[in-house]
Amino acid sequence: IYNTNKETKLKTIAHEWKKTPYVLGGTSKKGADCSGFTQSALAQLNIRIPRTTKTQLGSGRKVSKSKLQTGDLVFFKTGRGPNGMHVGIYMSKGKFIHLSTKGGVKEVELN
Repeated sequence: IYNTNKETKLKTIAHEWKKTPYVLGGTSKKGADCSGFTQSALAQLNIRIPRTTKTQLGSGRKVSKSKLQTGDLVFFKTGRGPNGMHVGIYMSKGKFIHLSTKGGVKEVELN
């Protein structure tokens, strides 16, 4: 039940951020980057995490893909941006939400 409730809240948050433009260094619905979105979204669930993708990566513990739970951060090497990394929030059933560099929060498959 806890994860279902968290997922419902995260879906609502994702919908609220759906039209947010990508702005490097931003942390609000007026403009944000991927880690600004994850920090702000999780803060709405009373979960405090650091600001940048790099510091978010170093703040938790690594879990295997099969052990991911709703609300866990997922990280990707992209080779783009200031640190070549991207971060999103795991939902369930192999999906995660993230703020795309093309703008807007989207729910997509975790491949």
